[in-house]
Amino acid sequence: MDRRVKVWALASVLVVLGGLFTILVLLSGRAQSVKKTVMERWAETIGTPEEVFAEYPTRKMNEGARDLIDATLSFGIDSAPRYDETLPRPQVELKEKFRTFKIHSGSWFRNQLAKTIGPTDQPPAESAAFLDEFRAEIDHVQDVLLSDSKPEWKRDLTLLFASPSPNLLGHVDLNKLLLADTLAALAGGDIERAERALEAAWELAELLSDNPEMIAHTIRFDLVQSQAVVIRHMPWLDHWASRLDPAEMRESAERALLHEGWQWPQFDFGPGPQAGVWDRIQHAVSGPFITLGTADASERWRRAVLRLNALPAWCRPALDRLAFGLDVPMPWWNRFGEIFVFDLERTVALVAQTQLQFELTRRVLEMAATYRSTGNWPVASEPWLRSRVCPQDRWVYTVDGTLASIKLDREIVPASAGTQAAAAWEFALDAASLPQPEPSRRN
Repeated sequence: MDRRVKVWALASVLVVLGGLFTILVLLSGRAQSVKKTVMERWAETIGTPEEVFAEYPTRKMNEGARDLIDATLSFGIDSAPRYDETLPRPQVELKEKFRTFKIHSGSWFRNQLAKTIGPTDQPPAESAAFLDEFRAEIDHVQDVLLSDSKPEWKRDLTLLFASPSPNLLGHVDLNKLLLADTLAALAGGDIERAERALEAAWELAELLSDNPEMIAHTIRFDLVQSQAVVIRHMPWLDHWASRLDPAEMRESAERALLHEGWQWPQFDFGPGPQAGVWDRIQHAVSGPFITLGTADASERWRRAVLRLNALPAWCRPALDRLAFGLDVPMPWWNRFGEIFVFDLERTVALVAQTQLQFELTRRVLEMAATYRSTGNWPVASEPWLRSRVCPQDRWVYTVDGTLASIKLDREIVPASAGTQAAAAWEFALDAASLPQPEPSRRN
């Protein structure tokens, strides 16, 4: 009897194991089939892997990038990417000096972004002292950014998630320094220095424009949005209007969002070559679920972004007409897919707000240019007052003697924190104090 029980128990175990093995084999085949179908759809949408890699070819960090890293070391900013520990880092004393500069200049800098009319305020004494102490070093950084040999960061998209990334925090810090230098120069009446610092800040943000990762574009949007606000304090820079292209901002975001989901199913989540037996067994069991979940999340993301890209504007009420939630919800069984999907609604809001800030600055530049050429403020028609970025929004334009002001007709909830949250959504020009500098060599 005992032997019979043992035989039946062993047979039951073998049947269960055989069934589980069959299920795993079938699930693995199903997962690979779904992955293949998803990748074929991505090939129709964004291109084959070979085509995408050709669009963003692998490259090494060039001498311009190394020059930028070395130049920022001298005043405590770390511009070196994190993937290479052999790259130089700033001395602790200099890092502390720059940290102190950020603390002293933080409130002043945010206040300048929040100002609704010029002129700019003088920086705190401690901040001005830092800019004076490192004047030659800051000028050298601007030389590097404005040189013909533009910095290029290392890029290798074939590594997917492991592809090298620029030091984005370094970009944020350097952008704040350059814009602080711009505002301090304006407050001191040094127009040429202000324009040069602003040009360098723009070139810094452009270093991220050829990187398809969404995080790089998110940082770029934040940088150029603060730059657009600063430009309002320099209303003679007519040529900047063509650079502030809202359409380009959205196009780059569309491509980056597609690239984000395209790479998910291609990543190998398998055990490494040094994995032990238990790790390999675990992957044999979980691998099909991971493959299926990743492919499912990727396809849901692809559909969501395509429908989003088909909208005429990334603003309300157009977004409300979408049949899916912008959070791209996963089905109950696909908990693994939730790892990849991020807050799409917040990203879309950041892009739309960057576009609107560009449009506001372009309106300010147009107002100033019209007054300089005719002696009168623009006569605004209804089409001029309707936002081109968000057609349901309207610009409120008022003229009171020598003062002309423009603002958005609704309150904006900032899509991100920091300096972007401080950016004003209105600006006024006073004809009596409208700057009339000599034409810059860059105009």
